Amino acid sequence: MAGAVTKKLWGHCRTLYQGENILIRTLVINPGAATGLQRHTHRTKIWSKISGSGVAFVAGTERDLKEVVYIPKYSFHRIKNTGDHPLIVYEVQSGYIFDEDEVTIGDE
Repeated sequence: MAGAVTKKLWGHCRTLYQGENILIRTLVINPGAATGLQRHTHRTKIWSKISGSGVAFVAGTERDLKEVVYIPKYSFHRIKNTGDHPLIVYEVQSGYIFDEDEVTIGDE
């Protein structure tokens, strides 16, 4: 549902658009916080930073969010805010299952 806000331990996310095979959201990650380590079997993601500073961890590799980050299926990933202000990121998910039951949680 477009416009729906979901509160998370690390901040919140807002759905901007959901179509048959695409989901677009904004993620707002609080200073010092990180999303949970997870992977998906039925969708890929792209992260693009809007404001703030942070790093992405994808398949064991750390990447600065100064560039667009691609997350392939089956890759464990998380995003961390390394700054003093909220980190705001566009997230585009592409696939055919967007249900949270499809998420595999990694070891923290």
